[in-house]
Amino acid sequence: MTTIKPAKDLPLLLAFEGDVLEVFRLSSSERVHASLIDNLELKTDKKGKHTLDINKVSGYTTQGIAVDEEAVSKVTQLIAEVHKAKAEVRFD
Repeated sequence: MTTIKPAKDLPLLLAFEGDVLEVFRLSSSERVHASLIDNLELKTDKKGKHTLDINKVSGYTTQGIAVDEEAVSKVTQLIAEVHKAKAEVRFD
């Protein structure tokens, strides 16, 4: 299992185990299977601030999850893990 706190001042965790990505917030959480994720995108604006967008096949997007510079490499690794799991999903 990979668990990341993407921003030290943000009460949010990202977790990925096997084929499910979870976003934990103080008041809610979100679970999405890798096969239902269209794309994960780590963006960097002109000021150097990083954010993560989770685009789902339904068209719904979780946008603008703040990512501190110190967490960029871990989030990049998580994105690679999710893409790998998505590619390996097989339905019977």
